[in-house]
Amino acid sequence: MPTIGSVAQRAFIELFKWLAERDLLPLNRNFGRGRGRPVGRRYLEEFIDAHAHRVTGRVLEFGDPRYRARFPNATVYEVLSVRPGPNVDHVADIESPPEVLRERFDWIVCTQVLEHVRRPDVAAGQLLRLLRPGGGLLFSVPFLNVVHRDPEDYRRFTAAGVRALLEDAGFEIDEVAARGNFATSVGGLVGLASTDFPERLWERDDPDFPYIITARAHRPSHAG
Repeated sequence: MPTIGSVAQRAFIELFKWLAERDLLPLNRNFGRGRGRPVGRRYLEEFIDAHAHRVTGRVLEFGDPRYRARFPNATVYEVLSVRPGPNVDHVADIESPPEVLRERFDWIVCTQVLEHVRRPDVAAGQLLRLLRPGGGLLFSVPFLNVVHRDPEDYRRFTAAGVRALLEDAGFEIDEVAARGNFATSVGGLVGLASTDFPERLWERDDPDFPYIITARAHRPSHAG
């Protein structure tokens, strides 16, 4: 006799097929925006808030000052972007920042950036050079995510890949985390937003089904 679980699975498969055949999936092609906070944004903001107390001194963020308000202990906050804008302090490519910025920063916030970079190994090396010895890095990249061109989207990263990338650049790793599980990762692709999931699902991380990879690392104090 079929179990309740097997009947529910079959119903799910049939509903999924019905929606897909009628082009009713994904629900939203832009990270579930319009439905609420995107899945990746929730994981990223949890990561930022968990480490915000560590971030002091001169800080650099890439793209825009999205997280400036979350770092009350930052004394100077600068932004580097490939495009000029009202909140941009330095217009440059992350692979070739101005030499004047070398060893300028106590902390770097680099989130959801390196998937857009042609040479992430070069970019990671530049992140190290921009930090003062002992300086820290808050870092994230997507693992399971829709293609988002800004201006281009080149790759995805595993937790092991992030660790290797940062270690090869010369960083010492403080932590690497694979955030997400089957429900939130697949749901994010389908176009669900974070508010579409019960709170208990956010407490589960499955290393086989991450949505986003986060890392905290630092430049060794003895670096030259």
